[in-house]
Amino acid sequence: MRVSIGIDIGKRKCDYCVVDSRGKVLERGHYINKPKFAAEVAKRLKAKYGKDIRAACETTGNMWNFTYDAFENAGIKILLANTYKMAIIAKTGKKTDKIDAEKIANIVRMDFIPECYVPGKKIRGLRALVRQRNSLVQDRTRYINRVHSLLDRHDLEIDASSMHSKKALIQLFAAKLDPIEDEMVLQRYARQIVNLTAEIEDMDEELADEAAQNEDAKLLASMTGIGPYTSLLLAVEIADVKRFAKARQMISWAGLCPMIVQSGDKTYSGKIKHMDINKRVRWAMSEAANTAVRFDTRMKAIYETARRRHAGLHGPAIIVVANKMINIAWYMLRSRTPYESRNENLYKRKLARLERKRKK
Repeated sequence: MRVSIGIDIGKRKCDYCVVDSRGKVLERGHYINKPKFAAEVAKRLKAKYGKDIRAACETTGNMWNFTYDAFENAGIKILLANTYKMAIIAKTGKKTDKIDAEKIANIVRMDFIPECYVPGKKIRGLRALVRQRNSLVQDRTRYINRVHSLLDRHDLEIDASSMHSKKALIQLFAAKLDPIEDEMVLQRYARQIVNLTAEIEDMDEELADEAAQNEDAKLLASMTGIGPYTSLLLAVEIADVKRFAKARQMISWAGLCPMIVQSGDKTYSGKIKHMDINKRVRWAMSEAANTAVRFDTRMKAIYETARRRHAGLHGPAIIVVANKMINIAWYMLRSRTPYESRNENLYKRKLARLERKRKK
């Protein structure tokens, strides 16, 4: 007898429901969302219902990991369901954890699960590290933006190419502002930038080996604007480019494709929807595009054309460039060839910088 299991993931507690091939509820229950308890439930369900079992749970932050690993280790095929699409498929008037578990179980039974891609454990572990570094970089960017805002208010400029460089930080700590409270705030911001930079540098050393050995990351780093750690972020988030049959699928996944609505003989192009996309990749590609338009003549030409088409606006033009870059990245990974318009000397310096980090 084939059975289907739906699991509603909570931070502290997970509810599950087991249904047969006709949708009859065979069992309900719950367990504490910890590896030990998830493993106990998975092993018991496997022993009770035999081989023909399928299960599914929704993507709820990182809270699904314990359940997914436990059921996978127990030999139960488990799927990770897209939360956004699940809400569209099975919208109900009532919503409780028990109802949600049964809803998921029945969607599994009917083979309607909108499945999310789940890479192997090694990639999932590496993703956690790379995402942590990315979060630190974003935190530092927020403090740098606050510094710029405060300096603009006092009509001050810092003579340095990067706000987190040693030269810039010396100037920030030496700056005199009136009132004194603004000076104190500026120094607090500067201390935060120092601390975050130190954390990022520590993580760079931890990830240097992975970035130097990951073939996808090395390929992506050949593109102007994509540094060795951004390339590693893209490599682990993409994981397997073959899961995207066409380039436009990867562009849409990265949140860099405008929404298109067609009705009869009319077609409307709308804003990019921000649900159901990989926001880390979108942010990384936008940052890479900002660099690429300065140093890559090919991307600069695309940017200038897009800017004229969008009434001189920088933001939409950068998204067009990011769209083009992720499109090229798909072809690079599929064909296993580096970026054709690469700056060979710059590319070699990126790889050499990684080697130096590894030696440390």
